[in-house]
Amino acid sequence: MDARRPNDPPTQQRKTYAPAFKALRNVAKTLNDLDWSKIIKVTPDFLVAPVDDHGETSPGKDIKAVIAPERFRALLDEGLV
Repeated sequence: MDARRPNDPPTQQRKTYAPAFKALRNVAKTLNDLDWSKIIKVTPDFLVAPVDDHGETSPGKDIKAVIAPERFRALLDEGLV
């Protein structure tokens, strides 16, 4: 019996996503270094993070990977992550 959920990609396919996730996280880190308030109106909790609609990574892990630890802790404290 296959223990994966019906929408889980096969293990081999999951492995091929790793470089794409790494690239998306790197892009998000770079974009988070920009002062977006000079470009658009933003809220204090604004950030750029990769989105995984396949469920292979968690949003919390993705956000933690692309912002400073202090900012991540602040978002946690505010209940936003």
